[in-house]
Amino acid sequence: MDSTENSNRKVLVVEDSRPDRFRFRSILEMIGTDFNFAWNAKTQKVPEIDEIIILIEKVNPSILLLDLSWTIDDDRLLQKLLFKDKHEIEEIKQGIEKGNSHYNLKKWISGFRLLEKIKSEQESKQFKDLKIFVTTQYVPPVAYGLIKYLREEYHSVIKVIIHKWRDEKKLMSIISNINEDLVK
Repeated sequence: MDSTENSNRKVLVVEDSRPDRFRFRSILEMIGTDFNFAWNAKTQKVPEIDEIIILIEKVNPSILLLDLSWTIDDDRLLQKLLFKDKHEIEEIKQGIEKGNSHYNLKKWISGFRLLEKIKSEQESKQFKDLKIFVTTQYVPPVAYGLIKYLREEYHSVIKVIIHKWRDEKKLMSIISNINEDLVK
């Protein structure tokens, strides 16, 4: 495989959970796909959004596997969004952004903020052909509102919303097919 083909077959994984990073590593190695992790080994954290943007520019992935929550606060807030409808989620987000949220959080969920950044710049070179796969541990019926919110709010940038563990074979198939299309 030449370097052009190789560069078209890259996946950038944004995931804070060590077991989930290991699972993604196994899946991507199994299907012969190049990958990188947006992970800072020194701090043991997912990098800040601006650092991830720089990494996207540097790595030039064709696919971004995106976990939505990277911090304890993200996880707590995401838990609060379960069983909420799209409008309730929008109200919670607006409350946080205005500083009057009863959740005592200063910022919206990290993965959502990255999606917003990409959406606002989706025509720029580094994002134009980027396929975003949101990976989540939440499934319907508890996450109907969350999934509807994601699909409606970020429809222009999200290609797939997939369950992290239940849909591994589906994830492998989709990435394999995208990779085949990219190298033809």
